[in-house]
Amino acid sequence: MNPIVRYVGESMDFDQLAKIVFDEVKPKLESNRGLSTFAAERAKFEGWLKVELCDSLSKHFGDVMPEKDRIDVTLGDWVIELKTVNTNITFPNVKRKTRPITKNTQGVINDIRKLRSLKLVNKAVLFVVFPVTHENRD
Repeated sequence: MNPIVRYVGESMDFDQLAKIVFDEVKPKLESNRGLSTFAAERAKFEGWLKVELCDSLSKHFGDVMPEKDRIDVTLGDWVIELKTVNTNITFPNVKRKTRPITKNTQGVINDIRKLRSLKLVNKAVLFVVFPVTHENRD
């Protein structure tokens, strides 16, 4: 067994956390064919995202916990809230549905406010917006 838990008992900065997310969670988002079905239906997948984030983070932390104290994911001295935000952008092969984008963005803002009210130092909100158009392929 390869011991890959690196941050047990140590603090980690935001850039290190972001690197884990972009190196490990982003490829899961890009390669999961089931998420295409969710995107085509404009259906949310926050529960799946929470499982995948916990899977990736547990490789680096010994104390990853979902749903602790009404926070989506806790680990070490970090708390993370998750959101999946579906848009009303028209896309080929994506159902046209009226989605209240303002309610979705308000949910992200509410999570930010919730985390700001906590006396913890390390807080993050991870949100995935779909479907969107952009030129950045990274």
